Amino acid sequence: MKNLMILFTTLIWGVFSVALQAQENPNDTKFASMNFEENHYDLTNVIPGDTREIKYRFVNEGVIPLKIDSIIPDCKCINPVGWEKKPIEPGEKGEIILIYQNLNQERNKKTHEVTIFANTARKKEKISFTVYLQEYPDTSDKIVEMEADEEMLKEKEKMAKERAKYAEELEKERKEARKKRQELERELTQAEKDRKRMVEERDDFEEDLDKQRKEAHKKRQHLKKEIEKAEKDREKMAKEKEKYEKELEKQRKEMEKAQKEREKAEKEMKKAEKEKEKQEKKLEKERKEAEKEQKKIQKEEERVAKLKEKIKKYREEIEQTEKKIEKKQKKLDKLTKKGKLSPIEIEKRKEDIIRLKDKKLKLMKKIEKLQRKL
Repeated sequence: MKNLMILFTTLIWGVFSVALQAQENPNDTKFASMNFEENHYDLTNVIPGDTREIKYRFVNEGVIPLKIDSIIPDCKCINPVGWEKKPIEPGEKGEIILIYQNLNQERNKKTHEVTIFANTARKKEKISFTVYLQEYPDTSDKIVEMEADEEMLKEKEKMAKERAKYAEELEKERKEARKKRQELERELTQAEKDRKRMVEERDDFEEDLDKQRKEAHKKRQHLKKEIEKAEKDREKMAKEKEKYEKELEKQRKEMEKAQKEREKAEKEMKKAEKEKEKQEKKLEKERKEAEKEQKKIQKEEERVAKLKEKIKKYREEIEQTEKKIEKKQKKLDKLTKKGKLSPIEIEKRKEDIIRLKDKKLKLMKKIEKLQRKL
């Protein structure tokens, strides 16, 4: 009779667990899911001090990897010794191993529950097992015969109490299941709201991204035109530079010609000095006039020397300016090809080059003016 009562209670518990699991299994695509082959086991013929190993096999039927954070038993007699520490991919199998040691010396039935905390829709899953201690029959036939009626009565009273207790526990578990189902429904409603909000945010983000792409395309087109314009300006400046170089070469030749003429004049001056020395003895008056003429010539030479010094200084500045122009032009061309300069920076660098060229032209004009004074 007692075994029949135990079997009946186990059957009711199994049906209730299956129904509860079916009600609490949400169809949410944003979580992992643990589908156990068996989430409840019966351990029979357990003796005090006995140790049993229980394996719970499951499959991740969700769409994201399953990660088990922790496993909490309801009793110190249960030790979770093995589970997957790494995430379990969708469709892959896993296993949880529990070690149970019977520390209770009483002869009764007890159900234990283990809570698994993971990234499922419920955040935690339940597995359980029921321990049935081995019954020790009374070896005294005489005592059995004498107390048979009393034992039967006590057994009936005990079974009635157990039925009432199991009914109370079952009702309590049903209430908890309804409460969990309501909490889950609230979580699902909130999750749906969050999903809709995320979809709206994603649409807004895609719209903003499309606008940014169009603006970036316009900027690229504008920059391309600016680069083409800068390339044309660079070619124009190169032609102008070539023209300036030709003019500078022409001026250099003229300066060489002037130098030759000056040398010729110096030779003639020396010749005149010799003639003057020959005539000094003959004409004192002519000597004095020649001395005056010599002083005048010396002043002219000093003036010419100063002009030459200035011309030399201006030439050195022209050479330095040309080197700066060439260096800045090469750097501008290199950075422009690499696209590292903005149109404003390109314009500033061009203005620097133009200022140097203007400086060069001014120096050349000064040299030309001094040459006319020679």
